[in-house]
Amino acid sequence: MSRILYYLIIKPISLLPLSVSYRISDFLYLVLYKMGGYRTKVVGANIRKSFPEKSEKEVKAIMDEFYSHFCDVILEVIRAFSMRDKEYYERVEALNEGYLDKYYEQGRSVVLTAGHYGNWELIAAAAAGRLKHRTIVIFSPLKDEFLDKKIKDSRGQLGLELVSKKECKYLFENAFDEPVALIFANDQSPSSGYRAHWTRFLNQDTAVVYGAEKYATTFDAPVIYGELHKMGRGKYGYKWETLIDNPKETQAGEISEAHTRRLEKDIIERPDYWLWTHKRWKKSRPEGYELYPVINDIKALQK
Repeated sequence: MSRILYYLIIKPISLLPLSVSYRISDFLYLVLYKMGGYRTKVVGANIRKSFPEKSEKEVKAIMDEFYSHFCDVILEVIRAFSMRDKEYYERVEALNEGYLDKYYEQGRSVVLTAGHYGNWELIAAAAAGRLKHRTIVIFSPLKDEFLDKKIKDSRGQLGLELVSKKECKYLFENAFDEPVALIFANDQSPSSGYRAHWTRFLNQDTAVVYGAEKYATTFDAPVIYGELHKMGRGKYGYKWETLIDNPKETQAGEISEAHTRRLEKDIIERPDYWLWTHKRWKKSRPEGYELYPVINDIKALQK
């Protein structure tokens, strides 16, 4: 079934220029949002809770803009299955190219943190092609082996490596032969609320995945934030910003707090570019767990 889906729908659409694909995106916006109401309850609730000061008119405006952008991202990700290297670089601009070179020359691995913002898929793939570091992102493998391979081939053509959580565990336990840039999506919901950093994020109690902080402190890898931009339809940019240069000198929770606050700033400035369909707040803070700066169970977090 997946092969039929890929060769009859995904691959043919991926061959279309984006100028044509965006017409499909406009139609998908009507079907998905206006007619189908895809996750509108989730999106609306997320936005209202994140911005309680906004009126219903303002909430609806963000939803309208978000769904338009969301449909564009879907078509752009499909396009990536047939996108050549040159087009990647034309569509994704490095706003401070060479920024991470100093860490590579020092032989230091880095932790790159970013959110599901803009078109994170295209940006991650294009960034990997420009970095000197071996660039790795944690990926949840699909059960469908055919589609899993196609996605890995598509995202990895410029050098981005997609590894599973199990493989990532191996990376944590073994030294690298070369400096590595490990990408973390810092807005994912952790598997357990008991092994997470709890803070206030967009006006809500939020569990933050502890992986970026764990890796950074274990290897003393500088924590770099990826500021993602949408510069126009089909045009994106990214800019690196050092949040923590010496992780081993930080207090527990400081790194998780730093990248969470930085992402929050970008979302507040342009909320329509964040992935609001994600059920980010599906976990409740466990009884007895306090918000940062209190760290409840350091030993559990560091396991």
